[in-house]
Amino acid sequence: MCARHIYGNLRSKFPGKSRIKPLFWAVAESYNKADYDIAIEAVKRYDIAVFEAMMAKNPKNCSRAFFKTTSTCEDVHNNFSESYNSAINKARSLPLVEMLETVRRQCMFRIDARKAKSIKHRGKYSLKVAEMIAEEEKELKSCQLIPGANGLFEVNEKGCSYALNLTVMTALFFFFFFASNY
Repeated sequence: MCARHIYGNLRSKFPGKSRIKPLFWAVAESYNKADYDIAIEAVKRYDIAVFEAMMAKNPKNCSRAFFKTTSTCEDVHNNFSESYNSAINKARSLPLVEMLETVRRQCMFRIDARKAKSIKHRGKYSLKVAEMIAEEEKELKSCQLIPGANGLFEVNEKGCSYALNLTVMTALFFFFFFASNY
């Protein structure tokens, strides 16, 4: 249920629909159920046939909103299997033992290259993660944090309130309008 493949199939099925890309990725990249519901509704308003084709593939399987709290990767597509298949493509045509030895050697070279790269890196986070953190820090200015007891917090942002329980790593979404002096 790779989001990239589902999107590719939608694009092939509806080639004249230019707004499929932003609408589909809004669904896949929704961080919570409320955002997911808004994105799904936008697809439904855009084109009911596109909506029905998307729902036939159950987009909950590739939406961040439904990832388990134990997920440690934010990707909504499965490039790992694509990369793996591409890496062993030449070895596949070899007899079994030679294939396994070729894959083993490829792994050794790759591990060594990654080790050399990681030794040179001096940052606390990878470059991609550091960029993401910097972008998120820009958005923090519009948030108001209200601490509670036992790991409970409330975050208010642009008329929305999120109840966070850091003890069990869960978040609940509440929508309301609050006064600017709140």
